[in-house]
Amino acid sequence: MKMNRHDGISPAIAIRFAAVVLVAAGFQIPSAAAGAVIPELGSGLETVDGRGDFHCTGDSSEGLVCRLIGLADERLEGVPLQALTLHYQAHKLEMICRHFDESRFRAVRARLEASHGAAADHSELLKAGMGGSFVNQVLAWEAGGAVMLLEQFHERVVTSSVCHLGKPAFERLLAHRAARRVRGVRDL
Repeated sequence: MKMNRHDGISPAIAIRFAAVVLVAAGFQIPSAAAGAVIPELGSGLETVDGRGDFHCTGDSSEGLVCRLIGLADERLEGVPLQALTLHYQAHKLEMICRHFDESRFRAVRARLEASHGAAADHSELLKAGMGGSFVNQVLAWEAGGAVMLLEQFHERVVTSSVCHLGKPAFERLLAHRAARRVRGVRDL
């Protein structure tokens, strides 16, 4: 697996490997952005609880999403970030996502494929308004128990994402999405 020194992320984001499994996999994830320290996967909710640099919503035992406040010039593969989110389950950080404008999806995909090789395709059909459907490209690079997930339509049709998570969390995500499909199509 080929890896770039900064994985295409601007020098404005300090990069380090967040967990031993991600080091072995060769995936780099942000450790700091907009002056905030990003917790490691598996860390507890207390690492962001009460801090002013994250805004958290949801139920901490069921699922909590914390959004970094104040992204300025942060970039992923040369593309400006719109958001950085931390996803907690049962008080533990399971997923770190960097969100960007969907119009830049092809450029990010090409750069990630050049850096990490071919990805497993987990694309799915999403339900569109008026009864139609469209393809949501979902690509995953897996290595050493870690997953880097590139998704064309993350929660909205105008937002794409690159998420970092462990293999068990990835399998739960795929199972959850499969359970929400009706006749092979899932609502966004």
